[in-house]
Amino acid sequence: MTDGIEKFIRIDMSRFGAYSACKSPDVIARKLGIPEDEIIKLDANENPYGCSPKVRSALKKYPYFHIYPDSAQTELLEDISKYVGVGKEYIVAGNGSDELIDLLSAPSGLSRRRGYNHSPYLRYVSLLYPGLLRQSR
Repeated sequence: MTDGIEKFIRIDMSRFGAYSACKSPDVIARKLGIPEDEIIKLDANENPYGCSPKVRSALKKYPYFHIYPDSAQTELLEDISKYVGVGKEYIVAGNGSDELIDLLSAPSGLSRRRGYNHSPYLRYVSLLYPGLLRQSR
């Protein structure tokens, strides 16, 4: 029996290696001794081609980057509803997977049972070390 934090780690999760951040193109270029423009990274959801010229043009015309968008995504849900032909009450949109996990777990009571708050890091702690938050109250 161990007395350290290891006792809180789920056995199936203990086999994962530590997170290793992806290296930037300039770091890779220096390490390999080649020009940075010869580096094409595919390891971090990066697109080696950048956005399309149409997207770049549209972004130049958008004047509201300094304002938060509608958090209820009203217009988006209406447009998707019309496009797919289902009511907007059947469509869920979120700002990334963390927000969708929040939306899905909130009605279930998971957030209350696991000592969960809105920090994504605490969510991952509660998944990797399920006993830790319960026992530390």
